[in-house]
Parts: sequence; structure tokens; C-alpha cells
Amino acid sequence: METKLKKYARIYFQDNGQDTLWWDIDAFGKVIGCGPFQGRLWKQFGVKLSTVRLGGYLEIFQQNDKPPYPLRVFRHKIKSIGYFQIKSSCDETL
Repeated sequence: METKLKKYARIYFQDNGQDTLWWDIDAFGKVIGCGPFQGRLWKQFGVKLSTVRLGGYLEIFQQNDKPPYPLRVFRHKIKSIGYFQIKSSCDETL
């Protein structure tokens, strides 16, 4: 069994009274978590990674859309970005 580190980013948004203040995205731009609310809604979206920058707005797309993905703008500015890693065990022989 092999242990790998997976890298993720947590993006915090300016608080404008919206229900979600942060998103976790994986290395491919998939939204894998958000909070404090609306988890089911935003987990179906992906992020155009080139738009992730402080003070900017994210361009997002629904993951079930067909390429070229129609992009939408998430209208809350990025306040900060943090990175974290998770250890995962995976058996390559399965």
C-alpha cells in the first residue's frame, strides 16, 4: 500500500452576506467542499484555475457541461488562498 499527498486549495471570499464563504478545490479545479452552507450546490462546479488570484473573481463552470464549457463569474472577490495536503492511502494493485 502506498501513501500519497494530495494538494488542495481553500479559497476564502469577501463576506457580502452570501451563504458560502470558502471553497476547497482540488488540483484540477473541481470544487470538493465549501462552507458554511450550500455544499451540494457548489460541488457540481469547477473553477478555471487561471482565474484564482487575490482580489479577483473566479470563472466557474458546471462539471456536467460539455466542452467548451460556458463560463460564469462567481461575484465575490477572493480574500485569501490557503493550501493544504491530505495523506491518502491507495493500493495500486486493486
